[in-house]
Amino acid sequence: MFVARSSKVLRLAYPNLQRCRIIIRPMSNSKDAPSKEDEELKKMWDEEFKDFKMKQMKFQEKDAVPIHLKCGARDKILFFITIIAAFFGVTNTIGFVYNMACPEKNNQDLD
Repeated sequence: MFVARSSKVLRLAYPNLQRCRIIIRPMSNSKDAPSKEDEELKKMWDEEFKDFKMKQMKFQEKDAVPIHLKCGARDKILFFITIIAAFFGVTNTIGFVYNMACPEKNNQDLD
């Protein structure tokens, strides 16, 4: 009875643990037949696995596109925004270090 309640809580709170249960269950000594929920979760797992394998095949294609630009225009835009932000960060750092090393002289100190 307690196991049934806890498995319902796990299904609601931790769906990934429930997916692992599908893999582990056949290795146990339990003679319980898989429930409908287990079969539905297994189908959902299979669909997600197929989607994952399709994405993996897309990224493993042998073409001249680097891995960080494989998703198309969105990746190119993010890449160039990152390059521009890095450029401005480096130039501002260099400017700050220069201003700290060579401060402007005040004319009031000379009087």
